[in-house]
Amino acid sequence: MARDSKRSGLLGDATPPLAIALKDWRVIPRDLRNFAQFITPLILLPILYLNFFGGRREGFNALNEANTFGQGLVDFTNAFVAAGILMSGVFVFSRIASTGISMEGKSWWLMKAAPISGRELLLGKFTAAMVPFAIVTTLMFIGVAAWRGFSLPGAIYGWLGIMSLGAGMLAIDVGMAVPWANLTWDDPRRMSSGWGGLFAMIGTTVMGLAAGLCLSLPLIARVLLPDLEIAAWIVGPLLAIGITLGIATLMVGIGLKFLPNVGEA
Repeated sequence: MARDSKRSGLLGDATPPLAIALKDWRVIPRDLRNFAQFITPLILLPILYLNFFGGRREGFNALNEANTFGQGLVDFTNAFVAAGILMSGVFVFSRIASTGISMEGKSWWLMKAAPISGRELLLGKFTAAMVPFAIVTTLMFIGVAAWRGFSLPGAIYGWLGIMSLGAGMLAIDVGMAVPWANLTWDDPRRMSSGWGGLFAMIGTTVMGLAAGLCLSLPLIARVLLPDLEIAAWIVGPLLAIGITLGIATLMVGIGLKFLPNVGEA
């Protein structure tokens, strides 16, 4: 990406990542077909929300098994609630992350000529997805935490887990959107690549399961190894952050490597 001491008119006076995010938020509603692709998952959000938190307990087989494992010492319901909010938010806002480059379409050459680095560009695309994700999932979590009576430490721990894993998952979507970016789409449904979506799904699944298990270590230790519970509260989050950063950095790095080739014949 080109660099210069001056900011281009395309980006204005704001810092590049924020300016790119603001530009994406302004562009999305202009094409009704494009807007529909982003708003449809948001319409489905209440359905997901009710299914996770308002449905019958019999449907949560995994939850029942986890609580049986807890032997009455641990109630895993709150952990499943946090996981449900995380997946609901990622489901809605991954669309923005996974089409950030393709969304530029024929205007890509303007972005490519702008005085910004590749890292700033991808950070801007990440910000466009992460900010609304953080707002919506935080509001959802506050509502559920109040309803279920979360303790303050538990609420903070759950919220930080949602934010960290959500950021990692959206970063993976941004990175995997680059190698298969489609700048010649005439239908918004074709902005996303099947290959990009597949590799992003693999990355987010592996990261989510591994990091989620690490975040659950304190609860598991309370049941199996009570003497190590305090250590688990320290080690678990550190391992989760390390796994999230490692996988997300790897896949964003792949995106950065392919970024100069986007739009080239």
